[in-house]
Amino acid sequence: MIRFMSAILSAMLLSLGFTVINSPDAAGLLYYYGTFLKGFLVLFFIYVFFAVPVSIYIDAWVMKYGVMWQMFVYFLAGAGMGAVFLLLNVGRIAATGMTLIVLFALAGWIFALFIQLLRLAVRRSRPASQT
Repeated sequence: MIRFMSAILSAMLLSLGFTVINSPDAAGLLYYYGTFLKGFLVLFFIYVFFAVPVSIYIDAWVMKYGVMWQMFVYFLAGAGMGAVFLLLNVGRIAATGMTLIVLFALAGWIFALFIQLLRLAVRRSRPASQT
């Protein structure tokens, strides 16, 4: 459930950021809503079908090394997915490709950050055990 909530929050944050950065000056509210919604849906499906399954393996592999190492591996996994996406979309320019890889890496890191924040919130919301 935490991974699914993290996918929703990550997709919302990234879609909002991309909408604000790439919007024209004289755009109306409908433009922002449509752009945000399309971006959110694409990012959400990428997170649900790729990031969530990969995160299960990453967590099983690196949990014993600590949170910082885990966040770094998520960053690298995002960069790897960006590189695969770039290879599948051959018509890109190299500079644009590097930007795409960095954006995917940041998306992986944001996903890991939301996972950690939600885990912390769940731990804090549990009542202390009575002994």
